[in-house]
Amino acid sequence: MKYYRTYIIILLTLLSACQQSDDETKVNLEFNEADKKITEYLDILNDPNSNIDVKSKILCKNLPQIYEYEYIPALMKSVPNTYSTNQLLLEQNNMVNYYREKLMIAC
Repeated sequence: MKYYRTYIIILLTLLSACQQSDDETKVNLEFNEADKKITEYLDILNDPNSNIDVKSKILCKNLPQIYEYEYIPALMKSVPNTYSTNQLLLEQNNMVNYYREKLMIAC
């Protein structure tokens, strides 16, 4: 997961070095905003001092929604023909299942 995010960040940095149209800038902004939200949620899930009710809400509601409806569309626009929606949904499912088991949260 960490290498995947690093790869995307490097790719977007290289893309931003080139002159961009307004559409490209908007797509990068959308991706960065979604990525920032997901990173914040993962930080909370990994923080042992975070409230379990907050973690449960993030894991069962917020994270899947942001990932599916903001992150995936922005990523697909940023790097078209690189990933399929099904691949990314499977990654989301694996991530959520990992945290469910780790935190013993049932959604």
